[in-house]
Formats: sequence, structure tokens, C-alpha cells
Amino acid sequence: MSGLAGQLRCAWRVLLRTPGFTGLIVVTLALGIGANTAIFSALWGIVLSPLPYPEPDRLAALSQTHSEQMQDVWGFSPADLHDFRDRSDTLESMGVGRGWPVSLRLGDKVEGLNGGLADSGLFQVFSARPLLGRLFRPADLKAAGNHVVVLTNALWQSHFGGRREVVGEDIELEGQRYTVIGVLEPGFEIPRLEWVRLWMPLHFDPSLGEQRSWRGFRAYGRLAPETSWEAAAEEMRALAAQLARDHPDVNQGFGATLTPLHRFLVGDTLRTQLGFFMAAVAGVLLIGCLNIANLLLARGVRRRREWAIRSALGAGRTRLIRQQLVESLLVGSAGGALGVAMAYSFLPLILSLAPSNIPRLEEVAINLYVLLFALALSLATSLLFGLVPALRSSRLDLASELKEGRSGAQGRRSGRLSAGLISAEMALALLMLAGALVLARTYLVLQDWQPGFDQHDLLTVQIFPPDYRYPDGDSLSEFYPRLMEEVRSLPGVVSAGLASAGPLFGGYDTATVYVAGRPVPSPQDLPAVRTYDVDEGYFATLRRPIRAGRGITAQDRPGAPPVAVVNETFAARFLQKENPVGSRLILPGLDGLTLEVVGVVADVKPFLPNSPPESKLFWSIRQFPRWGTHVVVRQDSSLEGMVQALTAKLEAVEPELSISSVRPLSAAIQSQLAPTRFHLTLLGSFAFLAVALAAVGIFGVISHAVNRRRHEMGVRQALGASRMRIAATVLAWAGRPAAAGMVIGAAAFLPLSEVLRAFVFGTEAFQPWLLGLACLLAALIAAASVLIPMQRATRVQPSEALRQE
Repeated sequence: MSGLAGQLRCAWRVLLRTPGFTGLIVVTLALGIGANTAIFSALWGIVLSPLPYPEPDRLAALSQTHSEQMQDVWGFSPADLHDFRDRSDTLESMGVGRGWPVSLRLGDKVEGLNGGLADSGLFQVFSARPLLGRLFRPADLKAAGNHVVVLTNALWQSHFGGRREVVGEDIELEGQRYTVIGVLEPGFEIPRLEWVRLWMPLHFDPSLGEQRSWRGFRAYGRLAPETSWEAAAEEMRALAAQLARDHPDVNQGFGATLTPLHRFLVGDTLRTQLGFFMAAVAGVLLIGCLNIANLLLARGVRRRREWAIRSALGAGRTRLIRQQLVESLLVGSAGGALGVAMAYSFLPLILSLAPSNIPRLEEVAINLYVLLFALALSLATSLLFGLVPALRSSRLDLASELKEGRSGAQGRRSGRLSAGLISAEMALALLMLAGALVLARTYLVLQDWQPGFDQHDLLTVQIFPPDYRYPDGDSLSEFYPRLMEEVRSLPGVVSAGLASAGPLFGGYDTATVYVAGRPVPSPQDLPAVRTYDVDEGYFATLRRPIRAGRGITAQDRPGAPPVAVVNETFAARFLQKENPVGSRLILPGLDGLTLEVVGVVADVKPFLPNSPPESKLFWSIRQFPRWGTHVVVRQDSSLEGMVQALTAKLEAVEPELSISSVRPLSAAIQSQLAPTRFHLTLLGSFAFLAVALAAVGIFGVISHAVNRRRHEMGVRQALGASRMRIAATVLAWAGRPAAAGMVIGAAAFLPLSEVLRAFVFGTEAFQPWLLGLACLLAALIAAASVLIPMQRATRVQPSEALRQE
């Protein structure tokens, strides 16, 4: 122990003698360790840490899929889930839920809230427990008049003052009395329904075919003990096939899948992206370690006489290696401590730039596991950058080292090792620089989205009329025209329309369809298309051209023949004739509803350029009204003033209207750009840091080589070598290892581009010209880092160099 204490004191004194050298190593390490710690904290919080539920490895997300155009549908029918629950042996519990906006009256004030509908199984799946009262029971779901509600803890605190007496009290929701039966524990949330603030029971009758077609619900399950995922998936497929036979009118073509909840929430793409970022910051740290190793090699040449003297006085090779490793550990510990401090600064910045739709983002923090990772990383990097120089400098020929001027061979060997380290640095830097350029290209492609409509000066707002005031389609058909007449009268409004969804806003419904007069497809071959409810002002507000026929008009009202407008992709795929206007479409899933095609509207190009346009069908919201829709406004006034005026007008027309998602379409576009912008910012920062560290490494190695070989350059000049020849020699010292590194990096980029496919849209991950540009930039940076040492070499005076030797 006393020997180790002595080595620590000795190492401390050595490091303090060269504070600039020591500080450079500590800061280099801190940058790498800090970036790695920050990214690892995100990786831990999002991917590696378990979900905050009991036995989370048994939780599953359930989904229904369709054989035609609906492979990625996320949703489940409550009636189907009811049958699955009765027949399943592999899932011990299942539940469904969905968001359902409601209006809450407290005194004279009415407030729109994000509510939710749930069955009793949903809370059972997640082992939810009430803080007060109870949760839903099966009996609560049977009668529509059974009005009970469960409050989230946040709503209980914010709107009811945290009063325990609230359980058993009545509150007014949607103009009706609901009894509060329970309050959830703090922090409990249903995945993908985290924004729900109160829960109402889902009333449905599984015997009704109409309700069986409701597929917009989140569904979850919990595996029975000792059940494999393969067995559960096989049972889901078998049960879905059985329901298709039992209810062919609404279930034909539908299958069912289940996915481990953790995998479903995080997704394979996000795992790949975070793993890639972790590899990128590891590359930055590795470049830093290579730089430090180069610095230690250069210093080791100067300290060889010191090691020789110590060895001559009795120090063995093991002691010499241990002394240098102690110095490395001291520096590594200081770099690790500073790196953790930097991580505390980096992490809030990373989180502020991250897209809000990244799952579990609120769980990202620097905790004990992250600190242990930082400690292990500090120790590993200390060994990484310290071991090779320590082994190198401990191989001593005492007779040679104790004589003056006999370190040339060792210097040349160190020079070759330094050149190898430079090649590795350049290869890693080139990889990150090329990756950043690929992401930059992707970002520019997305930013240049030309959708096929005028995307400027558009404002969208989602509205939900209170269903107790508008209980049926007739009342909604009267309300919407009155509402839109008031909206269009606002100063600054150029035009306005209604739509259930649109480009980059809202959701969509899906329906199976076939063309009348043609052979009827079998149920499993019925194509599914996306359907939208719109009014007469929607296409004009977006300025989407009508290619044939007409759009939806005010005459398409209840009692008039049902009509539809289809997009160009729909017409080309299904109608396939010169004039599709007049064709009749039959929707078997909607009791054989027949629609006459009255027009063809221009396609909207998907935001992601790699995606093909989809078949879409639009019908009149007056003929098929729905409670939730969007108001779309084209305005020529200030955005802030229009938001206030529009909100005030909507509230004046219907005080209990639930209003949400008020934003310009440009904000939706920026939201779509956010993930790519985030990836570009991170990888661009890492690439900049990597290239900067590589440049510093080249500068340090060449500077050391110039200082070490001053005598050689003096002799060359004395023998007639020109300054240009000396400059070319110095450039070659850096150029050869840098060129070798770029060749290695370019070759390694080919497999790396496959990983980058998870990040790019609208462009190929591997593009030769982008790789060439990255090589050119890397070469220019390498050349720039040689300029000062090269100028220093050409100014060496032969007489001075020879006299010093």
C-alpha cells in the first residue's frame, strides 16, 4: 500500500510539472466521456431500463391487421377483444382504451379535458391500484346510464384540491352527472394514452356488428405465467381466424398480432438510432484516446532517459509500467469527473432538441447506473490510452539510452506507431463526417417538400362538439354550417373548411371498397382505402386542384344522394377509365353503402419522399357527420391575432366546444422535420468534434516529428534541399497516414450506410459524391493542420540545427 501511495505522489508531481499537457488530456477525455455519459443516459432511460409496471416483461401491445393496405394498423375492436379474452389461454388479462375529449363543469366554468374510455381489463393488465376508492368493475360497463369516473392523480390535485372527500361526489361531464369512484396513484399512466386526465367506462355490446367494427382502440394484454411469446402469437392468429369465420361481414381479412410492450413503445428504429449515436460518441472518445496515446508516445521519447535512470537504480519493468498507468488513472479520473459534470450540462440541451414524440423521454436522467457507466468508462479509457505508451517506453536498452543522442531508432519506431494512430483517427472522423453529410442531404430533401397544395398561411384547430348537445348526425349537420359561416366572417380569413384529417394533421379512417358493376372480390381480397369527412370549403382552402368533375358542395347534404371525391391514385388504381366521374363505389363494411364519384382531386405527395401516394376517398361531412373534426383556415393576417380571434369565435358559437391542437400547418411540418433535425444536430456535433480532435492529433504528431528531426532537416538543407522539398517531406509525413485512414474509412462506410437507412428519407444512404465530398473536407482539414508545423520546418536554419546536435 505504501508503494502505491508513493507512486500516486510521484504521479501527482509529474502531472503538475506540465499543467498545460495534463489539462489538454483531461479536457479531451472530459469531452468524450461527457458526451458518452449523456447519450448513455438516454439509451438507459429509453431502451435499457424496464417499464414502470409490475413484471413488465409479460406486457404486450395487441394490434389488428388487415391483409390489404393495413399491415401497420394499430388498434383493436372492443367486441373482438371481449371474445379474445373469453377464449384465450395464453393471456391472463386484456384491456382496451382510447382518448375521448370531454367538457367538465366546475361551478360556472366549463373546461375541455382530455378524457378517456376504458374497460375494466385495461387497469388490470397494468396492475393499477387506486390511491382512493376503486377502479372499474365489469358491472360498470354494462349499462350506458351507469355514469362513474376515475380521476388521475394530477387532475385530482389540480381541479379538486386533493380532497379525499371527492370520492362519492358527483361531477358534471358532457352535461351529465358522473360519480367519482376512485383516484389513481401518482404517476400511473397508460402507454400511448399518457395525456388522458380522467377515465370513463367504455359501454359497448359485443353482439352488435356495428360496434364490432370500432377499431380505433388501444389494446394491451399480460401473458400468463410460463407462457412463451411464440405460443401467444400463434393463439392470436388462430383466434383472429375464428372471428373471421364467425363474423365474415366485419372481420374477414383481419388478423391479430401481439408485440412485447417495451419493443412496441421503443421500436426497432429508435433502438438502432440510439445505438448508432452511442457508437458515434464512442468513436469520438476513441479518437480522443488515440490523440492522448500519441501525446504520451511523444512525451515518452523525451522521458526515456528518466526511465533508464530509474531502471538502473533498480526499478523493474513492472514498476515502470505501473507508474505510468497510475499517471493515466489519475488523469482519467479527473477527465471522468469533469466529463460527468459536462454530461449534466449536455443532457438538458439534448433533451430540449429531442422530438417530443420519443417514448419515455421523461425517464431520461443521470442516475446511479449512468454514473457507474461513467466510472467504468473512465477506468477503461485510462487503460486504453495509457497501456500502449507504458509498454512501449518500458522496453529499455540501458547502455543505449544512457548515452546522449542514441534515441533515433526508438523515435522512428514511435513515429510509425503514431502514424498508425493517425490513420485510425482519420478513418473514424471520416465515417462521422460522411454520416453527417448524408443526414444533411436528407434534411434538405425534406425541407423542400412540394406537396401539391399551397402549404403557406394555413391554420388548423381540432374541435369536439359536446355530444349531449349534438347527440346525432342531424344536429351536427345543422351545427357545422352555422359554425363555419361564423369562422368565414372573421377579418383576415381568406377561406375555411372542415376535415376529419389532412396533410400532417389528424388521423384517418379506413374502409373496404369495390366498384359497382365489376366482379365482387372475395372478402379477404377487398381493398382498404383511407376515408375522410370534408366540407365544401376544404379543397378550396388547401388550394388542391380538382382534376375532373367537382368537389364536395353545400348541396351534398342529408337526404341528397351520397357522393364521394377520390384522389388521382384511387382513380388510377380502381377506376381505370378516361372519366371516372359517375362511377359507383360500394362499401361492404358500412352495410353496403353506395357512393357516386363526382370528382377527382389532385394527390398530396407524402411527406416522406420514399413513400408512394395512397388511395383516398373523401365524402361530405354533412352527409356523414362526426363529432371530432378539424377547422382549416387560410388567413392573411398575423398568426397570433388569428389564433386568438378564431378561438374566441369558436367559443362564442358554442361555449362548451372542446378546442385543441391550434397550430399553423408550418408547425406540423417543423414537427415532422424535428427527428431528422435532431439526428443531424447530434451527429453533426459529434462529427465536428471528431474531425477537430483528428486535426489536433495530426498537428501534434507532425509538430513533434519536426522538433525531433530538426537535425535531419538541417542536414538536408545543407546538402541542397529546397524549402519546397522540405515542405513536401513534412506534408508526406502527415499525408500518408491520413490518406490510409481515409481509404479505410471510405471502405468502412459501405456497411455503415446500411445502418443509416434508419435515418434517411428521400435519398440513398450511400451516395458516392457525398462520400467524395467527405473525403475532400477531411483532406483539407488534415492539410490545414499541417500548415504551422510545415512552416516551422522550412524555417530551420542548417547552421543552427547542426550546432544544436
